[in-house]
Parts: sequence; structure tokens; C-alpha cells
Amino acid sequence: MARKVSNAYQIPFDSNGNQLHYPASHGKIAWADNCSFSDSLKIDRLISGHSAKYYNAVSTVTKKKFTIFARDLIDIVQHAEIKDGIMTGTWTFVKRGQNFGVAILENNPEDENDA
Repeated sequence: MARKVSNAYQIPFDSNGNQLHYPASHGKIAWADNCSFSDSLKIDRLISGHSAKYYNAVSTVTKKKFTIFARDLIDIVQHAEIKDGIMTGTWTFVKRGQNFGVAILENNPEDENDA
């Protein structure tokens, strides 16, 4: 199921504004509140971690890097606009265990602010 924005945790970013998958493996970390954002992402590669598979994705707009958990790909295919391998939609950050990534939102971000 597509996600809704959760403000229960902050999201880690590196000094270049790239979302960090596992913050403990990086030096200087900038933490920011969770939010929704509109963007177009292109999957760069598949990575096999210690306990799960995930994808690295790059924004075609800002060139920032994001993580997509493999289990979220079905929601992305169902809810994002996909053309030429580029997934466009409204995204939010998610946390699974100690790992962070992005997922497609269920509703428009304006709807989330009313909740």
C-alpha cells in the first residue's frame, strides 16, 4: 500500500543533500524532518544489503540520490507515472529498522497537511 507522511522520525542526509540509507556508516550527517516532495527518480542500480535488497535512485531534476526498498517497487509501479524508466510522483521518506528510503505517497501532499 502506498504510504502517508510520517513525522515520527527525522531523515539523514550527507553534506551534498543525498538521502542516506544507513547513517551509521557515514561521518557528518544532517538530520531533517520527514516531508513529502514531488520528483522524478530513475533507478541507478540494485544493491544487496545484509538483510534486504534495495535500489539506488537519482533525481532527474536535482541529481540527488535516494534509496528505494525493493518491497516498495510494486507500489511505485501502481502509483507513479513511469515513462522511459523515470518514475514521477509525490514521495515521502520511510524508515525500516535502522535503514531509510523513499516511497510513493498514497495521496497528494496537500491532503496530508489536512490530516
